[in-house]
Amino acid sequence: LDNGSIQAATDPMAVSPLYYTDTTDYLLISNCLKSIAYFFDKPKVDPEVLKDYLVQSYPRAGRTIYKDINITNPCERITVTNGKIYVDKYHRYKKTKDITNIEKVKDETKEIFQQIIKDQLDTLPKEISFSLSGGLDSSSIVCVANSMKEDRCFITHSAKFAGLNPKEKLLADETKYIEAVRKN
Repeated sequence: LDNGSIQAATDPMAVSPLYYTDTTDYLLISNCLKSIAYFFDKPKVDPEVLKDYLVQSYPRAGRTIYKDINITNPCERITVTNGKIYVDKYHRYKKTKDITNIEKVKDETKEIFQQIIKDQLDTLPKEISFSLSGGLDSSSIVCVANSMKEDRCFITHSAKFAGLNPKEKLLADETKYIEAVRKN
């Protein structure tokens, strides 16, 4: 940044959150908890967070099981300015006020989904490989991406499980859905 600050941000879903600590002589930020814990002789378990895990099965927001090692939440960024750490949200999702109009909700959901796929495609190379299971998630992603294909090359990969008995095969085999998406 122009003012000599640095920033690091976690993704909107916190698929790859950032871990950080500033209790040592220097600031540590990483997307891997082990790499920060490595700098402590023996990382200490935070008794408050341990209690959270035992009572609620998850910690308080922004905390890890280790004392003095914190974690970012979805849509949060860490800004370091003049040796001080600030954590704030860089984005807030708009709350839909009227969820009784199902057509409006459907259209907004479709628009958001398409924008997310477009944003992801814009950051990827021209040749993209998709894992296609035949389920709703991967099928939706492949179909929407295909509608935005332009001059890209898409490749889909699927897996079948050998050795299933007839009943298991009937439950697990999604070949007909995979083929329907591939034809699209």
